[in-house]
Amino acid sequence: MVSRSTTVSLPAALWTLLLLQNVITIKSFEVYWNIPTFMCNQFGFDFGGVNRTYSVVQNSNDTFRGNAVAILYDPGKFPALLEKPSTKTLYKRNGGVPQEGNLTEHLEIFQRHLDELVPDRNFSGIGIIDFESWRPIYRQNFGSLQPYKDLSVKIEKDRHPYWSAGHLEREVGSRKRHRLTLFNE
Repeated sequence: MVSRSTTVSLPAALWTLLLLQNVITIKSFEVYWNIPTFMCNQFGFDFGGVNRTYSVVQNSNDTFRGNAVAILYDPGKFPALLEKPSTKTLYKRNGGVPQEGNLTEHLEIFQRHLDELVPDRNFSGIGIIDFESWRPIYRQNFGSLQPYKDLSVKIEKDRHPYWSAGHLEREVGSRKRHRLTLFNE
């Protein structure tokens, strides 16, 4: 016995599959493999066949950074609150938050890191900046990232001691967005 919900769902499912088939044939995407599999070769694991079978894009010779993919972990001098291991206290790197950071210094160091990590001037693969110190959207800095919000509010409160909490929050968001755009362009 087939329930009514099944008979209603089947045409909807078939219609969805038909629509998805058109989307899938029109849209394509590439899968990039950026795992240092060169380390696995010594144990007899070869990923070349898997990558060829599934058309996965990977660096030549299984390198971590290479001709197809280059991930840069925290390049330059992005503003950040970092933990001092000896005391477990936070200290400010380059102002701590984007609105206090020195963009010129960041870009100079970023260029040096880029030249070191991706020395091929003709690199045509994808470059990924892996940055995890804070989140670009102000309201998403909660939990372990709460100190970024707290510092941002303190900076604005020091500048405008008589503003309301709501006004301070709006100003923090506005200033951070503006400076963040400069750091990310």
